[in-house]
Amino acid sequence: AGETAAAAAEAAEAAAYKRTVELGLALQAAGCALLTLHGRTKEQRSMPCDWRAIRALKRALSIPVVANGGVEAPEDVAACLSATEADGVMSSEAALENPAIFEGVGASRAGQLALASEYVELARRHPPRCSSVVKAHLFKLLYMALQAHHGLRVRLGSASSFAAACDVAEEVIALEEAEAARSPAPMAARCDGPGAPFLTWYRRHRSDGKQSVAVAGTLAAEA
Repeated sequence: AGETAAAAAEAAEAAAYKRTVELGLALQAAGCALLTLHGRTKEQRSMPCDWRAIRALKRALSIPVVANGGVEAPEDVAACLSATEADGVMSSEAALENPAIFEGVGASRAGQLALASEYVELARRHPPRCSSVVKAHLFKLLYMALQAHHGLRVRLGSASSFAAACDVAEEVIALEEAEAARSPAPMAARCDGPGAPFLTWYRRHRSDGKQSVAVAGTLAAEA
């Protein structure tokens, strides 16, 4: 009876995400060797990620499937793999802000300070071809700090050269190091979740609700 119920549930899930599964099967038949699926439609940008769609696709295909969406913190990687049964997990926004996510390190203001400091050192050692690349990374790595140092945020935005962008970043880093010495606990507090003491770049357009939704979520299935 248990196996029958499980099979029925799997069939119902496949039917709910029929268009997604059909497209995946068509791509597989055309020779696709690996698929990545984000668990939101374009209309669901501000909604929780629906990992059930990824699981339905994974169960229908024989090629590897990589899950994307709803991965904000290191703990979400394992949760996503478990819920989707995918072969791997991709992170975009969270990893751009906190590259240490795949080392199991959560985002904190002090942690971002260390990452930004390392990034500036590497950037100076291996200068990019344009300053905009460096500025884009620094705005993400130092997002929490720049909310507290608005004047430096403006200066970083107007920096017209690679060297100028790095100089501003080092000023921010120095101020953040002083703040970490004065207030070590708040600076070290995890911020990759609801109720955090500081707003991360990942959460800048998101509500306070957790954006990783497991299989038991209540999102409406595809029509």
